[in-house]
Amino acid sequence: MMYSNPYKIAITSPVPATPTQKFLNALPPKYDWIVIDDSNGKLNLLKRGNIFSYDYLRQKKVLGRFYDRFVDFHHSAACRNLAHYLAYKEGYDVVFSLDYDCVAPRGFIDEHTSVFFRKKQKMISSKSGWVNPLGSKKWFSRGFPYRERRKESIDVSVTTTNKRVVLNMGLWRNVVDINAIDKVLSKPPKKFKAAYDHISVNGFIPLCGMNNAFLREIIPAYFFLPNFKIGDCVVSRHDDIWGGYILQKLVHKRGDLISFGKPVVFHERESYRPKALYHEHYIHILEPYFYEIVDAAVEKVKRNTYLNMFADFSENFEIELKRRKGKMPSPYYAAFVYLSDSMNLWKQIFQKF
Repeated sequence: MMYSNPYKIAITSPVPATPTQKFLNALPPKYDWIVIDDSNGKLNLLKRGNIFSYDYLRQKKVLGRFYDRFVDFHHSAACRNLAHYLAYKEGYDVVFSLDYDCVAPRGFIDEHTSVFFRKKQKMISSKSGWVNPLGSKKWFSRGFPYRERRKESIDVSVTTTNKRVVLNMGLWRNVVDINAIDKVLSKPPKKFKAAYDHISVNGFIPLCGMNNAFLREIIPAYFFLPNFKIGDCVVSRHDDIWGGYILQKLVHKRGDLISFGKPVVFHERESYRPKALYHEHYIHILEPYFYEIVDAAVEKVKRNTYLNMFADFSENFEIELKRRKGKMPSPYYAAFVYLSDSMNLWKQIFQKF
């Protein structure tokens, strides 16, 4: 790269089991690694002075009275919220979100942070407002709305912009992040050729949390939602997608952008199995209800800091949800009340900070 990276950087990961040696060897040694230990002390990590691991006891010391609620985030990727909070608290400039089964390529740090230096960005858009990061007519990344799988989303145009990028989402190879149900009838490709190294988005993408980098200031608005239940059915694999939709709405309100492209990580672990399909089922059913409430809540948010915008959003979400009581199945409403409470928890943690 032709620049000197001035940022104070932290890599963060939710880690339920010891990563492979391949992952550990590829981890950039120069940068701090904040680990949320979701195994409760069973991890075998590198012996390195800049690795900071938080088992349940240490999480409790950090969160204090908030810990009992944070237990709801255990055993899901949403436990990474604590790592992001810690990075925010410690004053890191750029924070990386990297899953423990995603092997970083060479140039990982610079490929991400290079987008934050650019005064001009390529920007992609579609008539529907949704863009498929895979650039495919057949395969869509996890969380892409089924109702948007249409010509108006596939036909895209590219312009340039001088708006600021606040988050870059890297892509994946080997195991591409695709909805479980789409893998039932045919085997997906192991990689997709991106048309651009990086491109910002005038609209929305399914914002996967496995491999991205973002500026510290957005962390109070970047909330990964916890798992929840509809009856006896556990709803999961929505944490980054729904939280990413909220973030993108607030990013637009602020006048900023997100981008996607490089770096491309080697995703080691195949998550498709009947259990993943089971967990994802309700996401697609609930999504139109949830996004409608989010849209209405963001509409009333005034342009401000990301911290203040999310605080306003969480209050508006609760109000808009109550207005819809009786207009959706009661199990859906109960689930959204739980998610609304979790958003308020995130807001309160930052108000304490």
